[in-house]
Amino acid sequence: MHESGWELEAPYEQDIELRGRGVLLLPTFHWTGRPLISALPDRPLAVTYPAGPGVPLPPAGAEDTDDALAGVLGRTRVEILLLLADEHTTSGLARRLAVSNATVSAHTAALRGAGLITTVRAGRAVLHRRTALGTLLVRRRGGPRSTHG
Repeated sequence: MHESGWELEAPYEQDIELRGRGVLLLPTFHWTGRPLISALPDRPLAVTYPAGPGVPLPPAGAEDTDDALAGVLGRTRVEILLLLADEHTTSGLARRLAVSNATVSAHTAALRGAGLITTVRAGRAVLHRRTALGTLLVRRRGGPRSTHG
């Protein structure tokens, strides 16, 4: 059997088996970095890749940008995305944000559905981490804030 593959430059190595899911190619003018991969179960493999010069982002630290993102996602979801630069459990996120586990679960489900985080089960714990797409969304922002919404 002849195997074929597609290699992309990335900071880590990962093999993704399509198993009939197909590939969705998403050219974008908004991104100029390495291709972004979203390999969600039961969905086509989505590859977002640069197709132009990119759109300039607002300057780092611009407060109105933080508020605009919070206006779309909600302050708590933005805080979760910022915290998930490192892996956290549901209960760990709940403690850090001073909200219930159920609240964190609802927010992480929405973020996972949008391809912004990944979730894996490790024994009794559920571990969450930001995806490349989630990192792109918050990459120009500072650390977590003390207010939640």
